[in-house]
Amino acid sequence: MTFTSKQVRSDTLGHVLQQTREDKGLSLKDVEQSTSIVKKYLEYLEADDFYKFPSATYTRGILKRYAEALELDAQSIVNQWEQEYSTPLSSRPPLSLRGGRRPSFVIARSERSERRGNLSSVLRLLRPTASQQAPQSHTHLSSRIPLKLVYSKNIIVLVILVLILLYIGVNIKTAIAPPLIEIIHPPDEFIASKSSIVVQGTTKPHIEVFINNQLIGTADAYGGFKQVVALLPGLNTIEISAKKKYSRMRTIYRQVVLEE
Repeated sequence: MTFTSKQVRSDTLGHVLQQTREDKGLSLKDVEQSTSIVKKYLEYLEADDFYKFPSATYTRGILKRYAEALELDAQSIVNQWEQEYSTPLSSRPPLSLRGGRRPSFVIARSERSERRGNLSSVLRLLRPTASQQAPQSHTHLSSRIPLKLVYSKNIIVLVILVLILLYIGVNIKTAIAPPLIEIIHPPDEFIASKSSIVVQGTTKPHIEVFINNQLIGTADAYGGFKQVVALLPGLNTIEISAKKKYSRMRTIYRQVVLEE
């Protein structure tokens, strides 16, 4: 008896999007230019990595826009996603499975343990040896005075070392911490009537500011920045980011709906 093998394909939502795009002869770069959707978000959709989006509202808007660009039934696509993939945050993969950074409280706890270990080492080094111990004599009580001076000097040195370590630690933390961003305009879920909008906010002075992954310049001497952003009909997600020279990126999202 002869057996024939047949490839079984599971048409997930992401696979449908990818197959439709490829059938139309479009690359991810082509879709990015025509829809203003960042390429990495298109890759998330086609890989069914919906948990990587910041919110369900954000995912729904991006998915609908992509489906419309591919001339698919956008509402059916969104309905399928809500039935199969729209899950509460508690059921998403843990941060460690998503390649994320270690939580800040784990890092802080590790830093505290290292500091305690360093402090214990310093105390052992400063502890007087047997040759420095005061002689057990009841007749020469004055011999204990130099030992007290040694302890006093050691304590002063220890305090200075601790202050230096704290100063260095605070400066390093400040240098690598992402800058704060405050968006003055637009508010989240803003409904616009014009095809462009002014994005305005504040951060630290002379900090690099990005909008939709494009550098728009640096904040002024007072930390202010302003940029005009073009809008497409429907839901627009604006990504505002700021970064110091050695810090991580701080990102805030604003969703704006342009009335059609």
